Amino acid sequence: MDSISDFLHRTMLIERLAGVSLYLFVVFLGYYLIKYAKNHRNLRIKLIFILAILSLMSFFFVPDESKDLFRLWEIAQTYATKDFITFFNVNVLKSREPLNLLFLYLGGKIGIRGVLPLVSSIIFYGCLFRVLYLLYKKNNVGGLNLADTYLLIMCAGAFLEVISDLRSFVAICLVFYAFTCEIVFKKSFLSNVIIYILASLFHSTAIPLFVLRLLFVIFEKKSTKNKFLSLLLNLFVVFFIYLFGSSYVLGAIEKGITYFNNDIYSYFWEYLIGIAQLLLIIFYLLKTKKNADNSRTNVRHLLTIFSILLCVLVIEYNMFHRYILFAQNIFAVYYALTISDNKGRVNSSYIRLYCILILAIAVTRGNLCGYKFFLLG
Repeated sequence: MDSISDFLHRTMLIERLAGVSLYLFVVFLGYYLIKYAKNHRNLRIKLIFILAILSLMSFFFVPDESKDLFRLWEIAQTYATKDFITFFNVNVLKSREPLNLLFLYLGGKIGIRGVLPLVSSIIFYGCLFRVLYLLYKKNNVGGLNLADTYLLIMCAGAFLEVISDLRSFVAICLVFYAFTCEIVFKKSFLSNVIIYILASLFHSTAIPLFVLRLLFVIFEKKSTKNKFLSLLLNLFVVFFIYLFGSSYVLGAIEKGITYFNNDIYSYFWEYLIGIAQLLLIIFYLLKTKKNADNSRTNVRHLLTIFSILLCVLVIEYNMFHRYILFAQNIFAVYYALTISDNKGRVNSSYIRLYCILILAIAVTRGNLCGYKFFLLG
């Protein structure tokens, strides 16, 4: 009995089982609720409800000492001992990620560790669920197709990294949201440029995605006049970045080179999940037909370009692991927009089976299996 008790205490098996069971419950509850949404108002209420549960799970997350949140909370507490003016002048103004520092400082001042993952979860899943809501309202994606899109987003189990890393995954999701609003929901680049800037100031992983957005105008399907205007606007933004933000871009490049030269951390099961996601994207692009609709064509072009980039980045775990999240979310949107036109080419039941298998790996061997919201004595 003592050996069993020691094993359970050492592995925290009960706490972890409770954690992943709760996550699975939320995933499948959300799937059911979204599948049977009656209208866009009903869907919005259900998405807010799911977001509230995920946010509460984030607030009560108990991190191991090896998790980023444990280290970041210690940093936040150190920052909180400084007065704001000194902290701003000494730390924020000299940082390449000033919003991240302000976020940690405010969290430290509040003095409750759960606030940091809570806010990260609200931003991350708030953006994703807003996209799901807009797909339903503006593109008439509903029922089973929207529920499958939700499952594609949730199956990889990025939840733990969102609430522990706090920075890069949130920044990537902000760029995903802005990108999607432009190429799918017809928002202007100018209306979203502030989101790109905020994401880039939050974490440098957003900067390459911002640059990709500026370059993507070349491949975007638009009228010649609109493409020319977009190109002029992008050139202006590039010039502005060169004048005022070149240090941030150079810092991101320097960090990327460091990652390539010193791949100090990787995890086989997360690698496996990421590669499976990339293969699914490539498979779906090859199997589905092109569409005359500009939005769908633009998303397809973006996925194609990003898949090629990920095939290069696959040799470096840290960058691949972060950017596959962006690709998977973009793919989920493309799936939602195109699956109805490709029922004969792609069996959605196989996509569902894929999601279940990936989810099973995530909760048993992936980073997600480290989630727990209580500790037994």
